Amino acid sequence: MEETFIGDATVFVPEMDLLLDRGDLVAIEEILTKKHLTEVAEDKAVSVKRIDLYIWQAILVRRLSSQSHQVVKDIIHDRYNDFYHRIGLCQTLVSCQRLEKELFYTYINGEKVQSEVTYHRTLNHILTYIHLHIEAPFTLNDMVESLRLTKPYISQLFKQETGQTVMSYVTDVKINRAKVLLQDTDLSILVISERLGYYDSSHFGRVFKKVTGLTPRAFRQQNSELVDKRMR
Repeated sequence: MEETFIGDATVFVPEMDLLLDRGDLVAIEEILTKKHLTEVAEDKAVSVKRIDLYIWQAILVRRLSSQSHQVVKDIIHDRYNDFYHRIGLCQTLVSCQRLEKELFYTYINGEKVQSEVTYHRTLNHILTYIHLHIEAPFTLNDMVESLRLTKPYISQLFKQETGQTVMSYVTDVKINRAKVLLQDTDLSILVISERLGYYDSSHFGRVFKKVTGLTPRAFRQQNSELVDKRMR
């Protein structure tokens, strides 16, 4: 009996191209959530889902590579190589679906970095360092040592070019990453805080609330309820 391959129909949906162009992560997540529910209902084979992910991985890498500054290419190279490896390790449909959401988050984040890239080579090195180390604890001193620049120079340049302090920008990027992990994974708040370099989950909670107005738990609950409403 011949096996029929049923691929991911969203690959050929013009709307998805438009959403990717706009960087509309909220709308993309809504499409993915609906698609994932359908896949579960239809008991989609993991082997077929893996093929979908390989296709999307290739599409997203090509989109970013064709329009990205070298800084962005440096940031995404290791991440997407890692994705390729992790796709092959997916053993369940749910793990594949979680990885799919992470693929799209990484793409949108790459687009955001692209919009921040400047013609100032040193600033680009700073941005690259931050995004490559965002899921690790690091200090301004670590950056100074790695980039072989002085702390006053980095601080002054970054503030002058972006309007933010370095660590304020780092906090914003970490909290945006935390939002995605809270929405799209079942990782505990403790694990998420450690993953983002906050080894004191209470401190992570205070920082998260200061930036978003909600505790991590309340944010997860609120967004879980929004997804439930959309699916009714």
